[in-house]
Amino acid sequence: MALPEGIISFFNLLACLGAGRGMKAAVPLQALLLLILLPCLAGVAQASVSVSAYVAVGEVSVQIELAGLNATIYDLARTHAGAFNETTVPEAIRAYLADKGLEGIYYRDASISFNDTAKSISISFTLVGKGLMDFRYNKTDMSRIYELRADWRKVDVPVRDGGELLFKINFSSYFSKPLQEWEEGECEVAPGDVRPCLSLNSTVEDRLFNTSSWAFWCFILPRGAEFLWAKGDTLSFRMPPEPLDLFIASPFWPFLAIVVIVGVAVAYRRMAIKLVKPEAGGA
Repeated sequence: MALPEGIISFFNLLACLGAGRGMKAAVPLQALLLLILLPCLAGVAQASVSVSAYVAVGEVSVQIELAGLNATIYDLARTHAGAFNETTVPEAIRAYLADKGLEGIYYRDASISFNDTAKSISISFTLVGKGLMDFRYNKTDMSRIYELRADWRKVDVPVRDGGELLFKINFSSYFSKPLQEWEEGECEVAPGDVRPCLSLNSTVEDRLFNTSSWAFWCFILPRGAEFLWAKGDTLSFRMPPEPLDLFIASPFWPFLAIVVIVGVAVAYRRMAIKLVKPEAGGA
């Protein structure tokens, strides 16, 4: 039996949390829970909101899964492409940030897909732009300290056809908990690629679904990143220094600059001497 998308997302999140608690492998935990819950899942499309936010330097790639939707809501989303499409969610986020004075935020690679059998919707896009995250150098070791602005995770998305409100995605009710109350852990993105992550899971009531639903969000940091702290709507992480950063911080480069300057001066002087023609002999 194929598992509903919401259940798959739930197990993936458990893998992240399990790794964060020092487990050698999270897969056994997933397998155990699957054996326990499988008899209860037959014929059930589990209701869930699942978000994976892959953080990279200067951008965040967001993947949203709305699984097991109320059939009426799903049909409204499916049949009102002008009101609900691949740009609806990222455009709401962009508009929210613009209202906060961040005009340089934009999105790309937006897509949407529908699963009529599971009554599920998949949305993905990448947020990019100045103001999404700040960075500074750690003057001690020239590593880069990044601070990611994450208040946009709480943007509600009303879907309207003309003046009529069809439905609303209430991200604020799912993910408004301050980031310091989220769970720090590790997530295996691919075999051997384990990254720090910050995640939240909870149970919510929402008219998008017929029953109580699970809500999950996981910020997955870049490869090689070190999680530093999270507070309010901001999370911070450190990236190792680039070779150029180390070179700039090295005491060697001022010496090299002096050598280059002296070399250029000597070469210029020699060139000037060559260009001076000897005067003709006197009478």
